[in-house]
Amino acid sequence: GLVAMLITLSFVAVIAVANGFVQGSLFGLCGPLPLKYTSAVVLGTAVSGVFICALRIGTKVGFGDSAEGLTMGVYVYFSAGGVFSMLCIYLHQRVMPNLPIMLWQKKQEAMEQGEYSPLMKGSPS
Repeated sequence: GLVAMLITLSFVAVIAVANGFVQGSLFGLCGPLPLKYTSAVVLGTAVSGVFICALRIGTKVGFGDSAEGLTMGVYVYFSAGGVFSMLCIYLHQRVMPNLPIMLWQKKQEAMEQGEYSPLMKGSPS
């Protein structure tokens, strides 16, 4: 009872703090980019909230209010969240650095630091 609830609330607190760091980092990352990218991040944040609510409603309706149904709903809910988180990590590590806007941003930063000249061929290393 009480111990399980305290453990759960502790995990919720840790996840909430981690979420704050991730969102702050994401806004910091897209801050130097053109405004449409910041707008896309805000839209993505809003859509993620709708997605989470829809997922919880779906698990609640799909599995019912019995003890077994609630347990299965929790498994599906957190498994979906874990899979989605892994997908996001993959996209952040493998896809995002190669997007044209990110390559442009790297070039802009290199030019500001004097490490890149338009006369040089290729992208900055």
